[in-house]
Amino acid sequence: MKPRRIIYLLFLFLLHSTAHPQYEEIYRLKRPFEGMVQKKPVAFRPFPVFKDSTAFRVYLFVEIQYDYLLFRTQGEKYVADAEIEVVFKENDDAHGYTRLWQTTVQTATFDSTNLKHLFHFTMDTLTVPPAKYSVYFRYTDLNGALQFRIKRKMDLTFDRQPFISGPLLIYPDTAPPEAFPQFPGRPSAFGQHWDFNRDVTVLFHYRTPKEDFLRTFRIGIYSDETGRTALQTDTSWTAPPRVTFLAVPMAAHLLPEGKYEIRTEWGFSSQAIKRTSPFKVIWFDKPLSLWNLRQAIKPLRYLMEEDDYLRFRDAPLPLLKRRFREFWRERDPTPGTPFNEAMAEFYRRVDIANRRWSDKGEKGWETDIGKIFILYGEPDFVEDRSLDPERKPYLKWVYYLEDRKVEVIFISIEGRKAYRLEELKEIPYEKG
Repeated sequence: MKPRRIIYLLFLFLLHSTAHPQYEEIYRLKRPFEGMVQKKPVAFRPFPVFKDSTAFRVYLFVEIQYDYLLFRTQGEKYVADAEIEVVFKENDDAHGYTRLWQTTVQTATFDSTNLKHLFHFTMDTLTVPPAKYSVYFRYTDLNGALQFRIKRKMDLTFDRQPFISGPLLIYPDTAPPEAFPQFPGRPSAFGQHWDFNRDVTVLFHYRTPKEDFLRTFRIGIYSDETGRTALQTDTSWTAPPRVTFLAVPMAAHLLPEGKYEIRTEWGFSSQAIKRTSPFKVIWFDKPLSLWNLRQAIKPLRYLMEEDDYLRFRDAPLPLLKRRFREFWRERDPTPGTPFNEAMAEFYRRVDIANRRWSDKGEKGWETDIGKIFILYGEPDFVEDRSLDPERKPYLKWVYYLEDRKVEVIFISIEGRKAYRLEELKEIPYEKG
C-alpha cells in the first residue's frame, strides 16, 4: 500500500474518532495540575428499564456544566438554550431510533454562569427493541456553534430472566424529575464517579418472571486498595416486594477518595446472582492550592511558629505527608469523617487570594491582604477608599468575631493594584 494512501486512511480514522469519541466521564488537567481529575462538561447516561421481551424503555439523563453553556441576557436573567439528540443504531450505517429535544437554563447572576461545579439536568426517554447498540449523543448550544459529541456501546440483549440493570446513582438531597416519581431524587448522568463528601442513593431496576421472587438483597461498596468492605446493607423480605425499582441510601460521605466496587448479591426464588460495578469517589472541587503538597505547605507559615514551619517544610516527602495529615487531623472539627472542613476552608481562601491579588510573580496568598483574608475570611464590613484622591488612599476591613472586633487598614498602591498592611487592631468585647 502506498504511503500516501496509508496517511489518508489514518486521517479518516482520526477524523471518525474525533467526531464520535468513546465516552469517558472525566478528564485530567495538564501542568501545573497534572493528574487532577475533573468532570467532563457534558455527561450522558442511558438507563434501561425492561418493559417486556420486545422492548426496553431507556431513560436518557444529561448534565451540562454551567461554565460550558453559552448564556445570553434576557431582561434581568441569563438564559442558555441547548438541543440534545440521542440515536440508537444496531449498525453504524443503519437507520436508528432517535430522540431529539431542547432544554433551557435560567440563572439570575452572571457569576453563576461561570460555575464549574453547577450542572443543568435534563432528560427524556426512548423505547427500543432488544439489541446491541452504538449510542450516538450530540449536544448543540443554540446560542452559538458549540457542539459536543460522544459515542458509547450498550448491550440490551438478554438470554434469560431476571433482568437486572446496572446501578444508577441518585442525589438523595434533591427532588425527583417532574413526571418521574419512581426515582427517589434526581438521577446522576455520571455512572461511575461520585463527589467526595456526598451521600448517594443507588437505584436498580429488575424484572423477574411472575413465579420468581426477590427474597434477599445485599449491596456493598468495597475498597479496591484494601479489598475490605467500606459500606454494606443487607435486606430480606418475608413477603416479596412488588416494586421493580430498588433504591438503597448509602452514607458515601464516609468514603475517602479512591477506587471502589459496588457489589450486589440478588437472592431470587430460583437462583442467586452476583454483580460488580466500578465506582470512584473523587474530590472534584478540591482547592487548586491543595493539589501539590510542596506548594500546599507554604501558606501554613501563617498558622505556625517560624521554627516549627521550617522543620515542617524541610522534611523529606514521606515524613512531610505524615506531618501534614497529623497537622490537619488535630484541627478537624469532624474527625469521624474523611472530609476536613477546616482544611478545605483554609485552602479555599488560599485559592481566592491567588485569584484576586496575584501580581508580577507574587502569589495572592503571599500578599498582606491575602494573608488577612486567609486568616479571617471575608470581612463583615468594608470601607473602600482605594481610589479617593487623598494623601493615603486606604481600604478598611472590619470583622466581628465571637470575643472581639478586628479592624484592618491597608494602604492602597496605585488604586486597587496592591495593598500594604498599615494597621491591625483587635478590640475585645466588654463582658456583661
